[in-house]
Amino acid sequence: MARYASNSNTLPAYQRIENDLRSKIRIGDWTEGALLPSRHTLAAEYKVGVGTIEKAISKLLADGTLRASDRSGTYVNEIANRTKSVVAGIPDEPVRKTGVLGIAIGVDHSNFSPSDSLDIWSRVITSKIEQRFRDKVARVIVRNAYSDDRKPWSLAETVEQLTLSGATILCVDNLNTGFGMRTIAGLDALVKAEKWPIVCILPVEHHGNVPQVNCNLAQSGFLAVEHFVRSGQKEMTLLAPCPFEWVQDRIASAHKAVSYFELPSSYLQVVLGETELARRGAVFSQWGYENARQLIRSGTLRSAVFAINDAVAYGVLRAAEEASLVPGHDFELIGVDDTLQSQERGLSTFCTPVDEVAFEVEHLLDRVIDRSHAGMRVNLRPVLIERSTTRIIDATRAAR
Repeated sequence: MARYASNSNTLPAYQRIENDLRSKIRIGDWTEGALLPSRHTLAAEYKVGVGTIEKAISKLLADGTLRASDRSGTYVNEIANRTKSVVAGIPDEPVRKTGVLGIAIGVDHSNFSPSDSLDIWSRVITSKIEQRFRDKVARVIVRNAYSDDRKPWSLAETVEQLTLSGATILCVDNLNTGFGMRTIAGLDALVKAEKWPIVCILPVEHHGNVPQVNCNLAQSGFLAVEHFVRSGQKEMTLLAPCPFEWVQDRIASAHKAVSYFELPSSYLQVVLGETELARRGAVFSQWGYENARQLIRSGTLRSAVFAINDAVAYGVLRAAEEASLVPGHDFELIGVDDTLQSQERGLSTFCTPVDEVAFEVEHLLDRVIDRSHAGMRVNLRPVLIERSTTRIIDATRAAR
């Protein structure tokens, strides 16, 4: 039977469940690496809808307490129980520090832009990886794709700089494709030569023999449709400002979900800009504002809105405010990226599961070093961070 603290009854159901799941992990009911019961099993145990369980678990996935595998389920992350051993007075076994980890990043960190989500997540993931390896290696070296004279380095040049600096273990963060996907194929020869243990972080799967952790935000289109279906929405608007390849991938993913859930083609209304806009947040936001305002005025903005990224969603928020509409009440709104502004504005959004990425990089490198799982791939899904612009999926809707 699910246990709730008596003084937490005023909290939303998903938050009470989140707290209870954390408690189970903390006291050892679920140990490190344990497989959680299915969402449906937990929903029956807590007497709530599957959507409420999904929301509770999404919080634990986002902060790294849990990790998810598309094939086998959701597990207790190994970092989740460290507090338990300290509280019990049991020190962790000392880890012998050996080797130097070199991290190559396909983004210019010296010219970091807080408005660029690619820069944000690259920086956060790098920091997480550094934290996880701090007690395992002698030191960590980070090199981005730009040299001191501001000329971009190729991936080969960046790797060369790392190895000349003493790196013996390599992690290539190409999540934002700053090195280009074609150059990743050049690492196949290094992997085959077994000169250095290498793991890549990629936005899409690379079909060579490079061990890799993938998180494809294109899946956000499918996951957005899935969320709206579970919340009982009967129709959806997708706003996309321009026909970039990554935009088309997210649209295709949404269409795939419409087919998967056997929805009528009319379920999905796609508003797609025809020109390739400059890839700047302000431009995307203005496009989102103008198109959302037009849809609101014509009465054709649907009750569920998926903005192709957070910048577009900010424009929708502006148009909604002018029309005295309240996202999360009058309609649902989801973006992609989870920038700092999204957190401040309460925007529900998909993002890269950074703690999971760092966790999988660490474990994949361990396996590569031991030569036990060379060429292994780990595929992660984006995580939906729900805030005020979406509704809590209650038991009644989830059961439909």
